[in-house]
Amino acid sequence: MSRIYELVILSLVWTLFSDMSLYPSLEELKVQHIIDSQSNGPSNAQSDCQRPMSQINPTLSGNCNMDNNISSYNIGGRPVTCGSTISGIFPQSGMGCGVNSMSIAPFIPSGALCLPLPAPFDCVDIKPGVRLVTLCKNEFGKVGIQLKEIQKGIFVSFVEGFSPAALGGVRFGDQVLEINDILVTGCSGTRSMEILKSSTPNNIKLVLRDRPFERVITVHKDSLGAIGVHVRNGLIKAIVKDSSAARNGLLTNHQIIEINGQNVVGLKDKDLLQLMEESKTPMKVTIIPKTFYDKLTRSLPTGQLRLQMDRSLPFV
Repeated sequence: MSRIYELVILSLVWTLFSDMSLYPSLEELKVQHIIDSQSNGPSNAQSDCQRPMSQINPTLSGNCNMDNNISSYNIGGRPVTCGSTISGIFPQSGMGCGVNSMSIAPFIPSGALCLPLPAPFDCVDIKPGVRLVTLCKNEFGKVGIQLKEIQKGIFVSFVEGFSPAALGGVRFGDQVLEINDILVTGCSGTRSMEILKSSTPNNIKLVLRDRPFERVITVHKDSLGAIGVHVRNGLIKAIVKDSSAARNGLLTNHQIIEINGQNVVGLKDKDLLQLMEESKTPMKVTIIPKTFYDKLTRSLPTGQLRLQMDRSLPFV
């Protein structure tokens, strides 16, 4: 019987949360509230417009110097006609983003739950589950990755640009579960690299879990093109109050790993900031706690990270 009660409780919890929508950022959530209010507002206003003012509120008919031919007034006391924009009901800015119902309306598909993100962003988010990648060795007998052991797990600490691993979609921070059907969980990084090196030149199979230590945060630029972070050597040192970074949960002591899916590990701050300035909004920032980043990149030369790391855009 206890098992039946557990199933009933789980079904109730699922019913409660199944209708909860997810949004890329806090700004999108605020925009969606404006859209919902706008879509619900005109229908009620229209029903009142079809009735004379005397029927809606007889005490106001002919009084208060109000024009009976005008159906409603905005919050400033100015008369508005039926079906007009309800921009007077909502503030012109949403959480400092300068959005309003009229400015976003042309970009929202009918029935959309939130502002749509560009198609390439589908490849940026961290995916649940595991995936199988089949690689080969290049002319130097390498697949182009380095592996490190952290907490008994094996992780990708380096992906060489234009290598078979880069072309196969292996990314910095991926966890390696198996190499050619050999479970590497619990192995050292050195042992895992030996298994990889002893593999045949072709059909090298890796089972990967997508970047378990990392998070992807969607942020929006302000009028100056900034998201509100102070960065030193790629590390977030401070966050500007009331900025998009603050509203959407970017944290200090976290290393920036990717901007819109493009790896920035090892880049100089000026190059990182330039990439952020050139990126369109909304922008996706991938971060990892500094402790894990330091373990992954320990003993790796700065020049190797800066000059040889894969910077290609994701496509898987």
